[in-house]
Amino acid sequence: MKKIISAVLCLSLVMTSSVFAIDFGDANGDGKVTADDVKAAFAYTLNRSKTPAADDFERILDMDSSGSIDTADVAYILQKVLDGSFKAPAENDAPSEPTTEPPTQPVTEPQTQPVTEPQTQPTTEPQTQPTTEPPTENTTAAPLDGVIRSDHTMDVNSFDTDTYFTKNGEFPPPKDSSAEPRIRLTPNNSIEFKVAEGANVYITAKHASTTTSGTRKISLSGNGYSKSIGYEMNVDYVEKLYGAHLSAGTYKITADNHLDIREIRITFDPNVEMPTETTTEYVKPSIPEVPSEITTTGSRVEVSNLSELKSALSRTNVDIYIMKDIECSESLRLDNRNANVNIIGVVQPDGTIPSLDFTKYRDSVTSTGEGVTGIRISGSGYSFENVIVEKAPDCGIRIKNSSTAASDCFFKNCIFRYNNNSGISMTNGTHDITFIGVDSYRNGDIVNKCGDDADGFSPKLGCGTNIYFYSCRAWENSDDGWDSYESSPYVGNIYYIECLAWNNGNPNVFTGEYDYKNGFPLDKNLLYVEQILREDPNFEAKFNAKQVSTWPKVTIKLYGGRTRTYEQLLSDAWGGNPNGFKFGSAQTPDSSYRYIENCIAFDHVDNAHQSPAKGYDQNGGSARFDIINGLSFDNQQNYWMDKMTALSQKGTALSFGGGQADTQKNLDITTPSSNEQARLKEAVHNYRDEIYSFVYNDKTPGIKLCPVF
Repeated sequence: MKKIISAVLCLSLVMTSSVFAIDFGDANGDGKVTADDVKAAFAYTLNRSKTPAADDFERILDMDSSGSIDTADVAYILQKVLDGSFKAPAENDAPSEPTTEPPTQPVTEPQTQPVTEPQTQPTTEPQTQPTTEPPTENTTAAPLDGVIRSDHTMDVNSFDTDTYFTKNGEFPPPKDSSAEPRIRLTPNNSIEFKVAEGANVYITAKHASTTTSGTRKISLSGNGYSKSIGYEMNVDYVEKLYGAHLSAGTYKITADNHLDIREIRITFDPNVEMPTETTTEYVKPSIPEVPSEITTTGSRVEVSNLSELKSALSRTNVDIYIMKDIECSESLRLDNRNANVNIIGVVQPDGTIPSLDFTKYRDSVTSTGEGVTGIRISGSGYSFENVIVEKAPDCGIRIKNSSTAASDCFFKNCIFRYNNNSGISMTNGTHDITFIGVDSYRNGDIVNKCGDDADGFSPKLGCGTNIYFYSCRAWENSDDGWDSYESSPYVGNIYYIECLAWNNGNPNVFTGEYDYKNGFPLDKNLLYVEQILREDPNFEAKFNAKQVSTWPKVTIKLYGGRTRTYEQLLSDAWGGNPNGFKFGSAQTPDSSYRYIENCIAFDHVDNAHQSPAKGYDQNGGSARFDIINGLSFDNQQNYWMDKMTALSQKGTALSFGGGQADTQKNLDITTPSSNEQARLKEAVHNYRDEIYSFVYNDKTPGIKLCPVF
């Protein structure tokens, strides 16, 4: 018999423990058990409307102590009216005063009103039902100890917010709310209850989202038992069996995300068996076949100025050769589908490569945002080689999906630098983008966001699958080296091979102080240094002679007058919270995938925020990954990957010099010996300085591997 109750899932049932001198079954509290009480009890089973005359109403009418008022209790009360000496099972052990009232008037009434109701069984079989059902364990209960012993179903329509345990919960909605009836579970709340031996627990639930894809899990745990079952997003309520024949004890229901529960059903059927789990073996994505060279079309166009470049970019099936540096005073739009356009910088005799320099555009705009991106790609089939993209008002290049499906782009031996947002951004379904031998450095949104959002490479915010990086470097950007912050839909497969990230998120880089303190040349391309030189033309000489005692405090301006001061850059207002490789965010599901091979992250420190800067950062995400060798050192935390799942690991994941202990799930992390640490550090720093010698002289390092693995 299915029984709907309102207080079954509490840590202990909310019920008064007082005992009154009132007979069991006395619904109206007049001291007698008569046909009027039969009517009231039967009305209660139909309407669940309490009679205020008896505070102990539910306990008095629960004749068999099953934990609910149902037709069986009505039958007991009728039996008692017919036979004044009759005692229901609950009365046998409970203190009450036996009734001596002769069954005169009540005998005539049950033959009329109760007989006309659907409940006819008590008048024909009054002696059988009570003697067959009550003795079994499944239908007798001890409600005062809060343990569920008989079959119960918790329908959320009957929830009372005081009858289950939550933490910071706001659920369920009021009964008169127009909201969908449900318990909304989050990682911050839970449901807790006690069951007797042999309980089976079913949960009917779905994910709260109706528009996104992925899997979220509900877990039942307690008394040494734990079971998690996933619910696919955008699927309606489904009942699933979480536990069969559980041991007696306290159990808790939790969720890893926002999930809605409509019903929790508890039975004691001995024939229930847990379904055999059918798990599909996870097949890791293979490394995509990527081109190593641009395939030229044979249709050559040479350009030397902005007008010629714009004209050439409007075409398809063409090779555009950039003969020298080009000053760009406006954004460039590449929106043809399957364009088959190759933009190739001609390497000069001194080894330098040409630049697309957006300084004039940067200094002319009065607004920020993607509308002032340097190069906007919404089409497909564009390739770049031997090109510098620098000083754009926003991102250097932004690849963003549209009706033409931004995809299938190729970048080789390119440099993105000094842009006022990320070097290159990929969002909104962009897919199949390849980078080989590309550097992205000193990009910083320091005026508009005080360093908050500018990364070296940003495959994030719904970026699609198959984003491939080989021998690429992201360093000294104002936020992260690589950032795959999630939204919906989630970011797909990303491959990092022979890539390095270092010293991102350091505000001293953007004031020029980092170079001065570490013996590097003055970087006159930095916005802040440009302003210093305007105000003090002799500053470079002082810098080179090491005669700067106090760093100049100037104010930089962009976007028609928006300013940023030295004090703001070197204060808590600094927004860069750096990481080397940021693999996702809290929205990243375990269906996302990252491939990591021979990658290195070092020198990430965040003094403006409480959270430590990390070399390898899950950022709350749950992506799966394969790793072949990794090195992370001198970060505030080298590895934070405990929510991520390592499908395989080869080689070693090396860690040393971290300020905070690494966290990982099934990733084996090794601390090398002190001699090996010194060797690794020297090799990496020599590699870093060699990269500097190329890019600061307008040359591309291209494919260059760091010799540590």
